[in-house]
Amino acid sequence: MKSIHIKDAQYTLLESILQDYSLDVQLVRSRQGEIECSDDQIAVIVDGLVMAFTTKGLRPDGEPNDIGIAIEDLIDLFNPYSSST
Repeated sequence: MKSIHIKDAQYTLLESILQDYSLDVQLVRSRQGEIECSDDQIAVIVDGLVMAFTTKGLRPDGEPNDIGIAIEDLIDLFNPYSSST
């Protein structure tokens, strides 16, 4: 299990993406803003974030829009190859 600190706005966006893409991941956030995720959950979350980024997160010129930038930040949090794990 990986413990991830997530801000309020990030958590709200993540929940919205999970719901929009019908991804079956149940998250519980502690009062300290931590969520615990298994490797399988992280894989599903990252896949959903990538889908959301490609469908909602890019301007017509291919650069990230505001939502895309927020999604990139979430992808960084859940990156299984991050040195902070």
